[in-house]
Amino acid sequence: MLKKEPIIEELILKELNRLDNNLKGRGFEGDENEAPVVGQDYHNADLRGVDWVGCNLTGCNLLDADLGSADLEYVYGTGVIFEGANMEQTNLRGAHLPGANFRVSTLKQAILVGINLQEATFLMADIRRANAKDANFQGAFFRGASLQGANFGGADLRWANLQAHLQGAIFGGANLQAAYLSEANLEDAEFPGANLQYTKLANAYLVNTDLIGAKNLTINQLSEVKTLYNASLDDELLVPLKEKYPNLFKKP
Repeated sequence: MLKKEPIIEELILKELNRLDNNLKGRGFEGDENEAPVVGQDYHNADLRGVDWVGCNLTGCNLLDADLGSADLEYVYGTGVIFEGANMEQTNLRGAHLPGANFRVSTLKQAILVGINLQEATFLMADIRRANAKDANFQGAFFRGASLQGANFGGADLRWANLQAHLQGAIFGGANLQAAYLSEANLEDAEFPGANLQYTKLANAYLVNTDLIGAKNLTINQLSEVKTLYNASLDDELLVPLKEKYPNLFKKP
């Protein structure tokens, strides 16, 4: 039997290591605190608890990755894919990820305070009870998302599509100018001090919704909703609405 030369074995090992490094994103086995590689493929990677504070995620593919309880505070980048990722209780405070893809991802109880997610996509995402105070969601797409109990206090939601499940969501002081809430479920939601100028509310479900103190809200906007049963409104809106549209206050 021929004996392998040491040099041949060394070359084989080097090639295997090279292939392993190229595929590492598929089953991430590195140090959990190792900085991510720009443009790397972390598809389906186990990244639970990873510490990537302040890292550049430009072009990274995190499709179906598990980022539960990870610390992504102040991460930044464009073209980042989080589609299908588990980000439950993940810290994204102060991140800058405009246009990121969060389709069908899980962000339950995630920390999104002060995040910049302009024109990001959250189609069918689960964002229940997330803290998104003072976040920037201008032009973001939340259609079909579960946002029950999420806190959007002070958030910028101008031109956002919020045709979603928003029961118990908090919008105190948020800017919802020209946002699209038509057909949204806003039961038990709160809007004190929120700017609702030109906000689309056609066929929205406003049972027990608190609209006292909401700004720039008009009778015309509210006349198009599906129901205002048990909703709280300022008198200048409540009185004329009950006179002109009494059916809106009946139990649906």
